[in-house]
Amino acid sequence: MVAAQVLFNQTVISIPVIYFCYMLRNCLGYDREMRLPKPHIFVLDIVAQVLSEEVFFYYSHRVLHHPRLYKHFHKKHHEWIMPIGVSAIYCHPVEHVFANILPTFMGSVLARTHVTSLWAWLTFATAYGVIVHSGYHLPLTPTPEFHHLK
Repeated sequence: MVAAQVLFNQTVISIPVIYFCYMLRNCLGYDREMRLPKPHIFVLDIVAQVLSEEVFFYYSHRVLHHPRLYKHFHKKHHEWIMPIGVSAIYCHPVEHVFANILPTFMGSVLARTHVTSLWAWLTFATAYGVIVHSGYHLPLTPTPEFHHLK
């Protein structure tokens, strides 16, 4: 059940939405420079993406906890109570788009980040999502209070 939903989200949902985000960047004339960005540009890009993701994820997650939306979209994510990394994307497809994919990409679109910065950010954001849902505690990270437990 979990594997089927995650596979669906990763293939049927993620691939077209990420492709759309990529095409949007190209249509808007974003820099596809093959040279690596200067270190200070890379740092600024990452900061912009982190701040953007924090804001967009926070508000999308709050909206998904609204009683009228929770039972239709976000409840599926909270069905899985065991701490396992793959549960990060065990969710309704609508939630996957609006709470997982778009918040992660919005900083890149809004700040016009270099593609290398985007890929570094996506790697970090994906790893962080898996770690948060795994139940493990890493140094310098918040306490791993698994948020699905009641």
